[in-house]
Amino acid sequence: MSDIRANTISDAAGTGPITLTKQSAAKAWAHVDQEASASSVKDSLNVSSITDNGTAKTAINFNSNWGNAYYSFSFGVCNGGGFNDTATLNVENTQLPTVNNFRFYSLLNAALNPAQIAAVTFHGDLA
Repeated sequence: MSDIRANTISDAAGTGPITLTKQSAAKAWAHVDQEASASSVKDSLNVSSITDNGTAKTAINFNSNWGNAYYSFSFGVCNGGGFNDTATLNVENTQLPTVNNFRFYSLLNAALNPAQIAAVTFHGDLA
């Protein structure tokens, strides 16, 4: 069995990171805090910015567009509720995912409530 060991993997020119296309690795992810006075990204990959669309509503804007709007996403949430509280993230059904952004909102016990942590991961083919 062989091992590949490297400190850095760069593009062919050696001037930047490699581009992930046509692979199954996550192409984007974000750790968002909706509780701040304006939503903020704590850390991310392939996310250029987020847009605060009102209480507990956020749009993630991507650096690199998707090949189509049918990429896969998964998410988790921490709303700071108690043990029996129900916290969820939901896709904005009036603003379905597009190739350049993804909109979601956060609920706690079926009411809009900003998330302490909204973690979203995306898989699919980039354009």
